[in-house]
Amino acid sequence: MTIVEAIKTVMRAKGAPMTAPEAYAAIASARLYEFHTDNPASIVRAQMRRHSEGLALTSSSKVKHFKALPDGQFDILPGT
Repeated sequence: MTIVEAIKTVMRAKGAPMTAPEAYAAIASARLYEFHTDNPASIVRAQMRRHSEGLALTSSSKVKHFKALPDGQFDILPGT
């Protein structure tokens, strides 16, 4: 399972948008992905941002899975 797949899994289970720290906590709690970093929540946030529509980042992926919301949460795009 990739980080993006793990994020989508926990977001679908919650049925609502999530912040990166919330998504990381849910991923860790469910043991969906093993992180090898000192700050795994930042990795989750980077992947959420990288795969979000409407954010112009140099590291943006062409494949979008999320939508960044004004309150700092992210939601899954329909059909992904």
